[in-house]
Amino acid sequence: MPITGTDIDASHLAILREIRQPILIALNRSFRNAYVAVVDGLIERIVEETNWEKQDQLNVALDILRNGKASIEQQFEVGCARSWKERTGVAPDGSYSTPEATIIQDEPPTLRLVDDDTMRDQLLVARISARARRRMDEELADGLRARFGALLQQDWFAENEYPIAPDIIFEVLRGILTQHQVRPGDGTASFLLDLFEPKFTVELIELYQDVNRRLIAYGILPELRYSISKSRASQYGSGEQGDPLGEGAEHDEHGGRGNGRGGRANGHGVIEVSEAEIGQWADQIGSGSEQSPAMLAQATRYLADPRNFGNDAQMAAHKQATSDQLMAVLSELQARTEEANSPEAVGTVMQEVRQQSSAAAQTHGSPLDRLIIETVAQVFQLVYEDDAIANAIKQQLLRLQVAAFKAALLDASFFARPDHPMRRFVDRLAQMGSDPDFETEPGSPLVKDIEDLVTWVLNNFERELVVIGEALDRAERIIADETARRDARLEKIAEAASRAERIDLLRQEIRDGMRARLTGGQIPECIQHFAEHSWTEVIVRLRDGTGELPFDEARAQRVLETLLWSVQPKKATEISELARTLPQMIADLSRGMAFIAMPGTEREAFLKTLMTCHGQVIQQSKNRPVTPVACPSAAAPAARTAGAAGQGMPAGQGAQAANGQGMSALAALAKNSAKQPAPAQQTAGKNAANADDYDQAWDEITRAGLKNGDEIERDHEGETRRYKLGWVSPSATVFIFSRYPREHWTVNRRELHELMAGKQVRVIRKTASVAAAIDALQAA
Repeated sequence: MPITGTDIDASHLAILREIRQPILIALNRSFRNAYVAVVDGLIERIVEETNWEKQDQLNVALDILRNGKASIEQQFEVGCARSWKERTGVAPDGSYSTPEATIIQDEPPTLRLVDDDTMRDQLLVARISARARRRMDEELADGLRARFGALLQQDWFAENEYPIAPDIIFEVLRGILTQHQVRPGDGTASFLLDLFEPKFTVELIELYQDVNRRLIAYGILPELRYSISKSRASQYGSGEQGDPLGEGAEHDEHGGRGNGRGGRANGHGVIEVSEAEIGQWADQIGSGSEQSPAMLAQATRYLADPRNFGNDAQMAAHKQATSDQLMAVLSELQARTEEANSPEAVGTVMQEVRQQSSAAAQTHGSPLDRLIIETVAQVFQLVYEDDAIANAIKQQLLRLQVAAFKAALLDASFFARPDHPMRRFVDRLAQMGSDPDFETEPGSPLVKDIEDLVTWVLNNFERELVVIGEALDRAERIIADETARRDARLEKIAEAASRAERIDLLRQEIRDGMRARLTGGQIPECIQHFAEHSWTEVIVRLRDGTGELPFDEARAQRVLETLLWSVQPKKATEISELARTLPQMIADLSRGMAFIAMPGTEREAFLKTLMTCHGQVIQQSKNRPVTPVACPSAAAPAARTAGAAGQGMPAGQGAQAANGQGMSALAALAKNSAKQPAPAQQTAGKNAANADDYDQAWDEITRAGLKNGDEIERDHEGETRRYKLGWVSPSATVFIFSRYPREHWTVNRRELHELMAGKQVRVIRKTASVAAAIDALQAA
């Protein structure tokens, strides 16, 4: 059936029109990034390759990319726009027509003949796209399939059919690369497509995350719910195609979630197993044999499936089945872990109590009891291996392991429900331990509070999960206390950053006005640079009232007017006025440069160059006609413009004369300053965009949806550091990242964008610790 009809909802059509350009721009940017990475990789391989034939193949591929760069990028842009029109019906001008593409057909597919070349191309794209999908999170693609389907008012898209599916994008790229091959069928397009895939896929993952966030922000399926229905493909006798999740999964029409995500069922249906099989799983997992990973994956899928352990009746039945003898033994072992509170003791005791817990389940419990204990132990092992969690908190998590065995036996939905009390408690402790902005060193207030809380749980938890619920409340109070300690420190930093942002915006405003004043006159470039940077800083500091002021802003403006007048072409009658003006102007310039702490060598270089400029002006005035031109005095109004005095000399002569002896010193200063642009240039997205393609509305910060509380990784000085975003300025141009109590990092928006674009800063959005462990076990 068609993706849409002509009666598409008006609000959905408006969304499609709004997201079209941002998505296509981001897609083209992603392609360009991958393009650069592939070219760099080819050059490295050519240098390293010793085989002549392989080196020749690499050179041919590199020539295609280098010589055809502009054409390939343009064709890719056009191809993606055409594909978007075919699949959504929205054209560049916003007009709409029924899309040409179709979703999974209700009727069985018909056979058709294709030539060998077409078949080979289809297989190539299918192989490349399948590899790309394997690198992606399943939910990421599911979100796009469901949300684009909902947006176009239809069912899920197939995994290779939604508007920006890897298959579609790589097919566009394959067609372009094939056109650019030196010889038809020489295999270069296939070779290049293989090189593009890993680089491009990394970029596509970020794009897909961004598109999902955008669609959610528009209210398109904020959450997904998986339900079971008969696969369409099964109607035709095929279990390999049809339903996108392989089990008839459908998105809930209201976008709600069913029983939640407890690790995913990963497309598997209800698993029916006997007690003997469950016991076999437990034996294999406990023994650590070669078959253990496969058994562990099956067992975890079984336990994590909400259809097996997701309702009250199932939990009540298992709770009654858990023997009193088993719970009594576990309580004794729990008491032992209460006493183990040193790094040396915890490791030894935890290994012993795990083995004894499993043995107790074999003696006093059922095969399912033993499987639950063995699998919970595996979850704790993976949580413990998370390098992001501080060792002091890992120690407390290990102490909690036997209590977690009991909680999972009492409520067997531990794997299937994220809101299981013990699971939430473990996640909260792990979250505190991995928070880069919490003080997690041994002996810190946070670690001491967590240690006391775990001890309280071990003392009080018998068989009532309400105790774990109370522990969760206490954990929230611990988090609030630690956050308050951090916020008190961050407040002072934010106050300074807020002032810096205000000055930054003021600096940009003054510099913009300065640039407007410098246009039209014959001002030497070196003097323009001084006015735009050094004297702008003087005016900024004067207006802000920082430090002991040498004079007021009005005087600074008059000094600037005099400076600009002094270096413009003069008639002979003006030289006497210039001579009278220079001493006071030089004195005021010196005071201003000292006020902003301009280095002495730079001050001397500027004054030397200024003297050279004045010498050239005097020399050239001897050949000019005698027509007096007024000179701004110390009392002249600040509103006088610099260009008013620049008459009577051929355009360009003044600037050329100023570039004589002494210019080299200031040129060096200007070059040095250019390497370190003023903060306002880096911060103000609108003005920065005039110089390049930077746009705050579409920068990496916006794409990543960076917000307060998000965590990042930053590559700095040869190591990777983790921070939490603690403060964003009102205009979102200054960000403070914190690693309390070790350090904080204040950065302006433009610099942060560039670091994120260069992958030196990465936003981290981790899955909850237990969910991540369960997912890993299912994929074992």
